[in-house]
Amino acid sequence: MRKFLSKKKKSEWVRKKFTIFIGIAVFIFFVFIFGKSGVVTLVRMNNQMTTLKNEIKLKDQQIIQLKEEIKALRSDPVQIESQARKTGMLKDGEQIIKFVPKEKLNKE
Repeated sequence: MRKFLSKKKKSEWVRKKFTIFIGIAVFIFFVFIFGKSGVVTLVRMNNQMTTLKNEIKLKDQQIIQLKEEIKALRSDPVQIESQARKTGMLKDGEQIIKFVPKEKLNKE
C-alpha cells in the first residue's frame, strides 16, 4: 500500500512540475510575443520605419522639384514674368483693365 501512495505522490509531483513548466513556458512565450522587444513591437516598428523611409523619399523628390523651380525663377525670363503678373506687377506703359461681370453691374 505504501508503494501505491508513493507512486501517487510522485505522479502529483510530476504533474505539479509539468504545470509549473507549462506556466513558465506560456509566460516566456507572451513576453517574447508581446513584450517591449517582442515580435509585435518589432513588426510595428518595422512598418513605421518603412512608412518614414517612403516619406523621406517623397520629401527628397519635392526638394529636387523646388530647387528646379527656384533655378527656373532665377534664370528663365518667362517664369519671372509669369510670377510678376501673378503678383499684379506691370511693365512700363501697361495698364490694368478689369472686366466686371454683368451680374455685379445689375446688383449695384
